Amino acid sequence: MPSYRRSGVGNACFFRGYLKEIGSGEPRNYSRQKRGEAAIWQRWFWEHTIRDQEDHQRHLDYNHYNPVKHGLCERVSDRLWSSFPRYVKMGYYAPDWGLGEEAGSTMEVGV
Repeated sequence: MPSYRRSGVGNACFFRGYLKEIGSGEPRNYSRQKRGEAAIWQRWFWEHTIRDQEDHQRHLDYNHYNPVKHGLCERVSDRLWSSFPRYVKMGYYAPDWGLGEEAGSTMEVGV
């Protein structure tokens, strides 16, 4: 089984881009100010260890399709800040993935 590890690099890149595009003037309530939290981060989360290749694929599919499902964009490829174009470039997804039906990717993790 391949080993997986998390990296803070993606978050750092996102945050720098967010500050550049949106700015740091996002209003924060008293509770967030007291804890030094930014207004864009979700306070509550749960840790999940990716169990296997199928689990990893499900999570990627969910993350890429979720903005379409909730009406934030019409196509997966339209979403700003998405990792989807990178996965298309690496051949893990077809460029039109997610159009019409929510379908699985062709990705094989750790190969």
